[in-house]
Amino acid sequence: MYIGLNVHKKLSYYSMGDSKGTEVKRGRFPTTCEGLDEFASELPEGAKVAIGASTSGIFAYEYLNERGDRSEFGTPGLSQAICEEACENR
Repeated sequence: MYIGLNVHKKLSYYSMGDSKGTEVKRGRFPTTCEGLDEFASELPEGAKVAIGASTSGIFAYEYLNERGDRSEFGTPGLSQAICEEACENR
């Protein structure tokens, strides 16, 4: 499962896609510790989370990694690598 996460001051938006590139879920949640906890609790085992590069994204990246959830801070190169891996797994 691949997850893109756009983090803004008040709300964060996510999209989950399977290895075939099909979007299976999308949603939003408050950009708070509680909102991130709820989002992280629903992550499938082994999910790859790419967080869009932003000031608020730094907060989400650090918070999720402190919880022990693996996420990557999304630079354009990382986003491309994740997309390429997803395409290879089709």
